[in-house]
Amino acid sequence: MHGEWLTLGIQNVSAEAEGSFTGEISAAMAFEAGARYALVGHSERRRLFGETDQVVACKVEQSMRAGLVPVVCIGETAEERRAGQTERVLARQLEGLGAIGGASLQALWIAYEPVWSIGTGTPATAESILEAASFIRAHVVSSDATIHAELRLFYGGSVGVGNASALGALEGVDGLLVGRASVETDSMIALCRQVAG
Repeated sequence: MHGEWLTLGIQNVSAEAEGSFTGEISAAMAFEAGARYALVGHSERRRLFGETDQVVACKVEQSMRAGLVPVVCIGETAEERRAGQTERVLARQLEGLGAIGGASLQALWIAYEPVWSIGTGTPATAESILEAASFIRAHVVSSDATIHAELRLFYGGSVGVGNASALGALEGVDGLLVGRASVETDSMIALCRQVAG
């Protein structure tokens, strides 16, 4: 399954390195099975399973210890956006990673996924994506200036065949976190071809 153009990832890992946690997969087990990336902090995990910023930080730490690249999802709800709290929410979620330390922040990727956009068919505007990306980069760099060049930032939220090229071409966006469109093979292949040009 591995090749230059295809690498496996896992949608969730346990916050614990080992133990009796039926249904959980440790980061080490995921790595041994061939995964190289771990999605951490997705809004559905936060909302449906009550994962806090502290739990997300534990999962990031476990992922890095196992050799996985954590893809950390952060983003605001519709209510938070309407209240003008986007930057406050993003800052809180990023600060939750503070215990990991600056050097380790280089080893993770960040996915900005405005919760209000996920699965709605309505992605965030280019302007709001760029504002969030700029804020995220500035906030991370404020903890360690050497990180800026290394930071990989992705956008997720109603990414599909109709908008992937435009979203992927935004300056400061290094890639896309594809949700619903990735479930159907034909849709995902078309999306990949579109982004590849």
